[in-house]
Amino acid sequence: MKIVTKIIGAFIMSCSLLAIAGVVSASPADTLQPASTITYSEPVVVNSTLTVSNPGYFAQGVHIGSTEAGVGGVTYFNGTIRNIAVDSDGADTIPVTFGDDVRIDGEIYRSEVGGNDPLKLSDTLMPAVNNTYDIGISSRQWKDGYFAGTLTVGSLSTAAGGANLPLAYGFCDLDGTLRSGTSNVACEWDATNSRYEITITDETYYYLDYVTSVTPSVNAYTPVVGSIDGKLTVYFTDSDGTAGQQTHFQFVTYKPSTE
Repeated sequence: MKIVTKIIGAFIMSCSLLAIAGVVSASPADTLQPASTITYSEPVVVNSTLTVSNPGYFAQGVHIGSTEAGVGGVTYFNGTIRNIAVDSDGADTIPVTFGDDVRIDGEIYRSEVGGNDPLKLSDTLMPAVNNTYDIGISSRQWKDGYFAGTLTVGSLSTAAGGANLPLAYGFCDLDGTLRSGTSNVACEWDATNSRYEITITDETYYYLDYVTSVTPSVNAYTPVVGSIDGKLTVYFTDSDGTAGQQTHFQFVTYKPSTE
């Protein structure tokens, strides 16, 4: 009797396995229908499209494309990229970080077009190559600019008449001390040659290439503007024609645009 029971039990188990096998084989070969979470510890190769209906989590990162230059295709995103990790205070303030150079072939928007959210940078804004690119164009101009420090330009002109603004200006004391003026100016008295020498930062001054006006504090003195060794020189002559006079004076110089 025991032998018969074992045989019947083995037959029922065999039928059960065949029934399960029949259910599995009934599904298409390209359809996976797990009843619960699958844990798989081997590499998976997908040779066609992979569609994931719900959010996917990749705790160790994702490699998209190839390590070979120019190979990788296009990655499409129709949504928002966010870093949902929180800081030590539990706040969602950690930004998305790109660990390499970023090239964008289209336009960049901060929020919606015309939105109120500013584009904030925490680094120096620098062009890829020197003296090549512009900020804005004649038909797409920036409205206002706010700078807390020094604005250094090669040539600056107003939009109304195109007139160049002063390159440098200052007020020099009798002994050559610069009492006030732009930060790119240094002044000194050359006692050997009885003249004032004015150095303008990053400029090799030659009197024929600049327009300079000098006003002495003594009306009887006549200024003579010249240049030597890249410096602006100023001589003063009294009413008798004697050169080499010392006096307080102010000056302003322009560098006409060559464009």
